[in-house]
Amino acid sequence: MQIIYLPPPCSNGGLHLGHIGGVYLPADIYRRLLKLLTKEQIYSIAGSDENNTYTLKKSIKIDKNIYETADFYSNEIRQALDSLDIGYDSFVRTSSIQHLLTVNDLVSEIRKSPHVEEAPVLQLYLKSKNKFVTDSLVVGNCYNCGSETDAGACENCAILIDHSKLISPKFYLDSEPLELKECQGLKISNSKITSQLIEKIQNSNWNSKIKEVALNWILDEKNSEIILTRIFEYGLPVFDDPSQELTIPLWFEAVWGYFTGINHITNSEDCLRILNEDKTKFSVFMGQDNLFHFSVSLVLIHIILNIKNIPDNLFVEPFLKLEGQKFSTSRDHAIFAKDIIQYLDSDTIRFGLFPFYGSNEEGASFTLERFKENIAAYLDLIEFVLKQISDSRRIFNFTNKEFIRKWKFSDQSKQLIDLLENGGLNKIHDTLMKNYESLIHSSDSDLTDEAKDKIFYSIMVLMESLCPKFVDRIKSVFGRFRLNTNTAIKYRNLIIENEKKYIKEIKSGMERFSLYYVQKIIK
Repeated sequence: MQIIYLPPPCSNGGLHLGHIGGVYLPADIYRRLLKLLTKEQIYSIAGSDENNTYTLKKSIKIDKNIYETADFYSNEIRQALDSLDIGYDSFVRTSSIQHLLTVNDLVSEIRKSPHVEEAPVLQLYLKSKNKFVTDSLVVGNCYNCGSETDAGACENCAILIDHSKLISPKFYLDSEPLELKECQGLKISNSKITSQLIEKIQNSNWNSKIKEVALNWILDEKNSEIILTRIFEYGLPVFDDPSQELTIPLWFEAVWGYFTGINHITNSEDCLRILNEDKTKFSVFMGQDNLFHFSVSLVLIHIILNIKNIPDNLFVEPFLKLEGQKFSTSRDHAIFAKDIIQYLDSDTIRFGLFPFYGSNEEGASFTLERFKENIAAYLDLIEFVLKQISDSRRIFNFTNKEFIRKWKFSDQSKQLIDLLENGGLNKIHDTLMKNYESLIHSSDSDLTDEAKDKIFYSIMVLMESLCPKFVDRIKSVFGRFRLNTNTAIKYRNLIIENEKKYIKEIKSGMERFSLYYVQKIIK
């Protein structure tokens, strides 16, 4: 079994191309390729993070209660994933009863650890309102890198913010200076399990840069304690709390959505046992601001819960920019899934967006010019595939179990599996285009028919991960040409004509989207 986890976005807005291109689309392509190339059971878990200050702030802004806001945007997030054919086996809303029960089961186990204690902790306090505040209700400067941040996690350096060390904390609405006030809470001491943390991370399959960042955090004395609870009126409540005030912050309970997802998929409460099994693999896709939560915090919790497995893969992507600037909903500098889908179909968007993934270590920038180039490459591939399906012999091979078996043991198949297992997901698009180039530039004497067929099959496998609906339509031709009958030829020609109409629709949609984009973004 392999679990693929897509950390739930906050339910304070829809999904824009930055979210989709950096996390959700790459995760879906990875999921699809694993299903096509291996015999593993693959389960994908998505969701929405609803018990947080970001949703509260949005609610205040639009004059709704937090539950209405969470419900509206959680549905919008789910619709965005569905509209782009991003698959999942479980969608975990963190406001659900199942998540509440799962998280409190985990907290009950965590409390048994000698590394966890109930003790006085310091939390930021708004004196004029006589209430504790946390996360995005606070504005200050990070004590680690100096950047402006809230009291959750620093977007710049990704460190989990310690309230007592945040520089110049103020309330977000009126800049009232905040005080530190003592309250009871649960906290985790890392000092006695530092060696276990280091060993787990050093022995992981993570890339060297992620390991280095995680190990530096562990060895930094500033991170010797992590606060497990906060007081927040809309947070996920802790059972058996005498004060009835303690909640689990989003950087724990939303991160733990994969536990709930596993329970949901298996219709059980066996998430701890399943994560402990040798055969269970676990991959997480995230933006750079989630790295602390899914490296240090997650491993720490797994050690406390006696879970021997940690994520096999952490896919961390810097923020995708939009024409060189950060995506910003407040500045209306964003293209949302619900907007672009009005102009282009899901396959075209997926193919046009994916090449930005992993193309720049500092974070790629979405530009209209490059998006157009990617779509032009997609159109070339469609034309190429349509020419191929006129070859009855080649199409027959795609229903031939012996041919498919041979391909799965071929160098092409092994190369794709090797890319997935060794952090090469960002090279999938380049591999597709190289295979395409090798066929269109080859002469009859360069490659045997069998070799050409294997390369073409590789192209179709890769395209199926990127543009699944197109490939599904083409697959409907496969197997209808055992006898080259007039009916079979007529069906094939009908498919080809329909796809030529599809090409025209894409070109028309791109013209309309370009006008919209220039008016909204370029201005």
